[in-house]
Amino acid sequence: PFPFHPFLASEYPKIEYPGGHFSGRLTAPLCIAGGICMQLLAREGIAVVSRIASIAGVCDEGELISSTADKEFPVVNDACGEKMRAAIAQAREEGDSVGGVIECAVFGAPAGLGDPMFGGMENRIAAIVFGIPAVKGVEFGEGFGAARLRGSENNDGFCVRDGKISTLTNHCGGILGGITNGMPLRFRAAVKPTPSIFRPQRSVNLETMEETTLQIQGAQNMGHMAQFHALAADAVADHHGIGHRRFSFQFCVQRILYNHWLYYIFQLIICQHYSQNSP
Repeated sequence: PFPFHPFLASEYPKIEYPGGHFSGRLTAPLCIAGGICMQLLAREGIAVVSRIASIAGVCDEGELISSTADKEFPVVNDACGEKMRAAIAQAREEGDSVGGVIECAVFGAPAGLGDPMFGGMENRIAAIVFGIPAVKGVEFGEGFGAARLRGSENNDGFCVRDGKISTLTNHCGGILGGITNGMPLRFRAAVKPTPSIFRPQRSVNLETMEETTLQIQGAQNMGHMAQFHALAADAVADHHGIGHRRFSFQFCVQRILYNHWLYYIFQLIICQHYSQNSP
């Protein structure tokens, strides 16, 4: 098996290439369902945007305050985007891949969405985002950076703006105790380097149970930079009371993944598209 395939942990050890339920191409139904949620949220005055915060250690500059969806390379600072492109191209020339960080923001979400404990907004977003196998970490607001701050630095002081109570800063990322506070909701997701690389990798021959070396051929994905704003849209839509449980984002995706006919039809479409667009 390929080293990047969840072979040892999977209950589907005989899934064929390109990865079955664990394929990065199955982010497509996530984007479709999330896109529908985004349209519904727009009617409520809620906007969900995202950007590539970093790739291969090259960070974007500037604050995410508007959509980057219309850009060919979704970053705030185009000069930083060019540096990211160069890092991707270098990794490709070396037969390798890169990882990155996606930042997402939700504007216009009202205070009070979410629940304490296990039904919080952070819980819901994390559960959906981790539905993408390439995601290895999620942080909200200051995230792990808050562990290096003092309380006086991390606390968001209250103020009055336009006759409403607001906060002077947004270190919490718009969520306190699992419930939105009316400030922009912000989170970041760490995406691992695409494991399907051209370099030789160590593996095991399943027939002889001997260690061996293998090397993949064909097209190479340089990174899984999925549409994370579509995933966030579902969590906000569910907590906002938009739609019905029968037609929720997760329900629709699960029907695709666990209904064998739907799954294989969808996988066939994805494989056909992949073969047509492979170099």
